[in-house]
Amino acid sequence: MPKRLTKNQPLTYPFGGSRVTIPLISLDETESFYLDISSGQFNLTRKNIKTDLET
Repeated sequence: MPKRLTKNQPLTYPFGGSRVTIPLISLDETESFYLDISSGQFNLTRKNIKTDLET
């Protein structure tokens, strides 16, 4: 499923064990996702109510 950034902002790669979470949305805007990037690891998570309550 193609996705796009929810905000048009510059992104920086995390260094030294830090982490960046980037909100994404499907092109048809029906599903939201988070792209978590830490040094050496990428994780794509589907956004849902439980995930929203934890943050």
